[in-house]
Amino acid sequence: MWRIIDSILLRKKTWLKGIYIMSRGWVYVSGDNNVLCDICALKLKASKTKLRWDGFRVCSDCFETRHPQDFIRARNDKISVPFTRPQPTDTFTTVNYVVPVSCTPLTSCGAADYAASGCARSGIVLPGLL
Repeated sequence: MWRIIDSILLRKKTWLKGIYIMSRGWVYVSGDNNVLCDICALKLKASKTKLRWDGFRVCSDCFETRHPQDFIRARNDKISVPFTRPQPTDTFTTVNYVVPVSCTPLTSCGAADYAASGCARSGIVLPGLL
């Protein structure tokens, strides 16, 4: 509890017993420079910062470790069937279509399997076909 209150007092500009306190980074230390926390912008000494896993230089309050789930790697699935057969070669058959030379009454009727393309008309029914 006191640590939280102390950090709040030190982060904000406060007047404490006639001394103006701003943050922990205002004290001179030889060879140690002042830096800002990349998360909360708190000014502190470089020796008090930590390098986080994502490359941010942060204070101890903002420091967090990398989540263990980031290190899990999925295994490659071994997708295969127990046996295979060779693919057969394609076999093509020829169909001889009878193309009428001209439109006749038989190729002009609308009955299935009797009409020729371009000659068929609906409504024409030859007697004896249906």
